[in-house]
Amino acid sequence: MSTRERPPLTATYRVQFSREFTLRQAMELVPRLHALGISHLYASPLLAARAGSTHGYDVVDHSRLNPELGTEADLGALAAALHALGMGMILDIVPNHMGVARENRQWEDVLEHGARSRFANWFDVDRRSPRSRGRIVLPVLGDALARVLARGEITLVEEGGRPRLKYFDHSWPVDATTLPLAPGPDGMRALLARQHYVPAHWKRAPQAINYRRFFDVNDLVAIRIEDDSVFEAVHAKPLEWVRAGILDGLRVDHVDGLREPRAYLERLRDRAGVPVWVEKILAPDERLPLEWPVAGATGYESLNDLDDLFVDAAGFAAIESWYRSLRRLGEATFADIAWEGRRRVLTSALAADVSRLARLLPNRRGAREAIVALCASMPVYRSYIEPPGAPSVQDAERLERAFAGARARVRAPDVQRALSELHGVLLGAADNEREAFGEFVLRFQQTTGPATAKGVEDTALYQYVPLASRNEVGGAPDRPLSDAVSRFHRENVARLQRWPQALVATSTHDTKRSADARSRIASLSFISREWTVAVMRWRRLNAVHKRAVRGRLSPDANTEYLFYQALLSLWPAPLGELEDRLNEYMLKAAREAKLSTSWTEPDAEFEEAMKGWISAVLSEGGGSTFLAEVEAVSERVRERARNASLSRVALQLTMPGVPDIYRGDEWWSYALVDPDNRRPVNYQLPRDEKQALIARLLELRRAQPRLFSHGAYYVLDRGPDVLAFARVLDGWRVEVEVDLRGGREPRVRQVAPGSPSP
Repeated sequence: MSTRERPPLTATYRVQFSREFTLRQAMELVPRLHALGISHLYASPLLAARAGSTHGYDVVDHSRLNPELGTEADLGALAAALHALGMGMILDIVPNHMGVARENRQWEDVLEHGARSRFANWFDVDRRSPRSRGRIVLPVLGDALARVLARGEITLVEEGGRPRLKYFDHSWPVDATTLPLAPGPDGMRALLARQHYVPAHWKRAPQAINYRRFFDVNDLVAIRIEDDSVFEAVHAKPLEWVRAGILDGLRVDHVDGLREPRAYLERLRDRAGVPVWVEKILAPDERLPLEWPVAGATGYESLNDLDDLFVDAAGFAAIESWYRSLRRLGEATFADIAWEGRRRVLTSALAADVSRLARLLPNRRGAREAIVALCASMPVYRSYIEPPGAPSVQDAERLERAFAGARARVRAPDVQRALSELHGVLLGAADNEREAFGEFVLRFQQTTGPATAKGVEDTALYQYVPLASRNEVGGAPDRPLSDAVSRFHRENVARLQRWPQALVATSTHDTKRSADARSRIASLSFISREWTVAVMRWRRLNAVHKRAVRGRLSPDANTEYLFYQALLSLWPAPLGELEDRLNEYMLKAAREAKLSTSWTEPDAEFEEAMKGWISAVLSEGGGSTFLAEVEAVSERVRERARNASLSRVALQLTMPGVPDIYRGDEWWSYALVDPDNRRPVNYQLPRDEKQALIARLLELRRAQPRLFSHGAYYVLDRGPDVLAFARVLDGWRVEVEVDLRGGREPRVRQVAPGSPSP
């Protein structure tokens, strides 16, 4: 066990490891991070992931460091470099799922030996699914299995001295006891029928898949971390690094995917003995459960609180009204669109999860529809009932809201009766009732999170985009802006009292736009009339480049409007680079929105027409008038956006919590959702004013760590459109003042003990 004294936590810096950015490269970065004022390197997952992984969340081997990132000696050298400068390291760990790949020996063993495998307890597989007949369904084929077999596309090969079944880039192990079945004209069909898995058309995945996944990603299989042996194997290497003094904290990915989050976190706390943070997306009116033994969440709630400060409420209302008219939305609200997004994903991508839940109920009439309606009505990502215990007051209140919403939206008598039965299952007062349906309750809670993530984050937030800067992870474009300032102060006081070490983020590897890009879009709310007039003109100007696809123009109105916002957020940039980045982003955005194309049903003609339109409007020739007007609008918001970004930095680095800086965000950074925000960072760039402000404030935090970790928080009155507060401890005082309309740079003033207050 290391006896090294752990350094004070004052600021983290998130790095994204891959074969393009290794442990040795991170070691070269350490002196620069120290000079910036960072106390802890915040590392993406380091365990062995699939070959070529760009993110590390597809772990295939928990027993070793990812060789693409370096060696154990490299990791030790990085830790030593950090320790030499009084710094530490936090590691992102992934306890919910693993990558489906040949390198995953546990998964391979289960495919080969089925329920007899010594790793059969590792994966959350529903062997009672009526479609699977006890086997694992692998939805990877490009056609129905019978047609694939008829074309001879699955072959028996030998690799590494062992037999395998091969289908293009996929291959699977063969149960050796079944090999005699291979000879003969119908050998392949007979051989496949005796395996512990069955390949299926990828389009059958929503209904047929029988293993729980990370959201709806088929090649990320959920693991049963609640099993003692799985927990020990998954955490052995990170805990070894903790004991060796290499790690000073752990960040738990996707805690809401776990069967029993609190029990898991209590066990991790007891074993690790270092601070633990959780990636937990909190709804606008939700806070982290107080009973969780963690240092806090990773900062999406504070990110959205910060963003709302720099949006003009009246301007946003005007833009939203215009946008709703453009889209002809009538009475439909964002809440309606979000509910429909959840319903759609629950009846498509997550249909198998819903079926699994329904099979746990004694009365299945109307059960599937009731489960869908209830999940779609949840006001938060999930509840945390621990059967056979009763739900907390908070969980009971949110579930009652969900039941009320479901009953109002789905009127069919069978569904209404099923909802009444579900109410007894989830909120019933009798202990025996709660115990009987404990499995349903636990799995229901694991389903609502993916429904929100895929139905809201990855659908509704691309369908409803009046001001896209508000469409962030954990955010809501319909959250009232009238109390943004009071909410900000209120949440700061709560964070100081309850979670003083919670991370405060402005950009992450999962944000839909970088903080600086969001500032540019948010600043449009201050020129709402000019902005909407410009967009209407651009729509007329660029209509000539659109092409009709089956009677509908490409791009559609929503996609086109989102394009203009994305363009403003990146402008200016070299046109060739800009076109490539926007093509990639708009393809992803259009597929996520699912209005004209989607990931599961891509419309190649629509997408090609959209790509041609983007090229045409960005061309120097045909798009020159348009681009000149883009530059004019950009000029109108650039200074305001710059001041808003600097103000956000000043608040992030002085408010309660621990500031987390995403790689490269110390410079001006204009990026869209991944993979755009994971492009290589040029660490040789000269220091700019944003970086100078960060360095000054982080040096202040380093010099006065207790002032920022424990100092009192006082709201200051500096007049209208100004947000101000003071941090005070032992006579020391830091005063922060920002102009919410972006008219000037932020002001941060330190007052020493004995000095008169201004």
